Amino acid sequence: MGECLKIYGYDLLDRFFREISPLTCVEILPDWEGLLGITYTRVAQTELSILDRRNAVLAKLREYGGTTLFNVAAAMVPLANFVPPDLPEIIEITANDLRNANPTFQETIPIADGRILPDIGFNAGNNPIRKTPVLLDGGHVWNGGVLLHIKLVSQDTAALRFQLMGPDFTVLQWEGGHSGLTDELWLRSPTPPNTAIHGVWQLNVYRQGFLSPNNRVVNWSLYVIGAGIGGRGQAKYNWSVYLDPKYQKGDRKAIDAFLSRVTQAYARSFVIYAKDSMPGTEQHVPGRFLPGV
Repeated sequence: MGECLKIYGYDLLDRFFREISPLTCVEILPDWEGLLGITYTRVAQTELSILDRRNAVLAKLREYGGTTLFNVAAAMVPLANFVPPDLPEIIEITANDLRNANPTFQETIPIADGRILPDIGFNAGNNPIRKTPVLLDGGHVWNGGVLLHIKLVSQDTAALRFQLMGPDFTVLQWEGGHSGLTDELWLRSPTPPNTAIHGVWQLNVYRQGFLSPNNRVVNWSLYVIGAGIGGRGQAKYNWSVYLDPKYQKGDRKAIDAFLSRVTQAYARSFVIYAKDSMPGTEQHVPGRFLPGV
């Protein structure tokens, strides 16, 4: 009777308490994996370690919390086998950080070349006409569009007309606005996303009406970066999880899949395995780096 009580009483109770939690379960571990949709991951299929499989289940469960950076780090701990109190480093880069890390094209125009002449439209006879060097960022214009900055010698801007033409002949046009407000214009357009960025950009300026006040362009700048192949701008901000060399033995595909599921549409995230990523090394993943880090 004592043997029966042990086997069908206390032993079953111990098994129940062990299997009820994914942190300690063994027998129903395949059920957890099936329920969470990770049955066919590398860890579940090939890893013999029960601990690794439990960690994958725990990481999947933590995905269902709020998408905060703290919860992302908490979910990454079991995936990459971090040992407390170590935590993965999460690096953020905002749109302003991205702008600082990607130089803005700037040009100061000589006095004679910067005088804005009267005309009746945009054509090859406009003055000034300025061109950028070949921009090599590649890819397509990011979702933020382009930002054109023009510094003038006076605040008489009402008659001024501006045109920016991209390498694929995409054309953007602006009017100067009310006179007497400012001699410094910031012109932004969301129009060019997904158009070509690689090549020369051209600025045309003229003033409408031969009796309009004289003005001159002192300097101008153009901020535009590419998205996609070769480009570095896509989302409103970028963030990454950095795994130092001690914690790079996890399932990289599972980590990538996890980040793709928790990343918002307006952000871009990925894992970096080295801050000084060099092409040709084992840690280098093409396109995965944060400018300025």
